[in-house]
Amino acid sequence: EELSYPTPNLWLVLGTQESALGLLPKLIKDKCRKEDIKPINGLSKSSVSKIVRRNLIGLNLPKNNDQTLELIRGLYSLTKGNPLHLHYTLVELKNRFKNKLVTDYSLNYLKPYDQNIETYYLNLWMGLSPVAKTFCLVISSVNFFFKRQYFFDLAGRLVRNPSDISRGFDDVLHLLLIKNEKISIYHESFKIFVLGQKEYAQQKSVIKMKIK
Repeated sequence: EELSYPTPNLWLVLGTQESALGLLPKLIKDKCRKEDIKPINGLSKSSVSKIVRRNLIGLNLPKNNDQTLELIRGLYSLTKGNPLHLHYTLVELKNRFKNKLVTDYSLNYLKPYDQNIETYYLNLWMGLSPVAKTFCLVISSVNFFFKRQYFFDLAGRLVRNPSDISRGFDDVLHLLLIKNEKISIYHESFKIFVLGQKEYAQQKSVIKMKIK
């Protein structure tokens, strides 16, 4: 395999999460020196404002412009403009409040970005129930989309109390991708985080047996 340098005036830009740098092929590591790695800045407050006002996720936003501005300022402060954390935050707001009015006070329930997505994951992980953690472990441990019905059938074999299944799933719903009745982890960085937790080493044998 070879990695050729681009021709003059043509740049090859590789973007990734910092947590995934260790997974890059040796060829990339040898050619892309650590000192050449540049951080990509987050979204500006103006960009966050445009995303919130476009409201593709369907939040019930304030009709009062001053309240909307307060919400946008709060979101920017909470996410520091990180696009992934902003996605998680908006989805969690939709899941938590449904069609209820969302204001800057709604953000009090959510975890901040804290300049590092791994720190966000760690703070989130520490607050999850054992059931919610197991669901993350199960979904992260496979390389395919779970059919929704199969996943909940499996959850019924792993969890005794049906209400714990609903609560555990709702707690991590904003971290998941659900499309055409199929479930997977939304972003690879969270999957890497989950598979690095001690709970995965403790539970992976049992999980694999239950999935078969």
